[in-house]
Amino acid sequence: KQRLYASQAIPVYVIVNLQDELIEVLSKPLADDQRYQAQSVYRASETVTFDLDQFGPLSFLVDSVI
Repeated sequence: KQRLYASQAIPVYVIVNLQDELIEVLSKPLADDQRYQAQSVYRASETVTFDLDQFGPLSFLVDSVI
């Protein structure tokens, strides 16, 4: 899915990895390359924050999702 989303310029792709208890946030898509420039990994007790363009920033604790 990652390549498909990047190719369509989806600005943020969030992966909730329950097995490893982490959240990955991919951003800054390069549509021509079908990949994301930025990747951040968040673990238990960390705060995930990313920008939703015109909607502003979104923040939440990993523990509230995992």
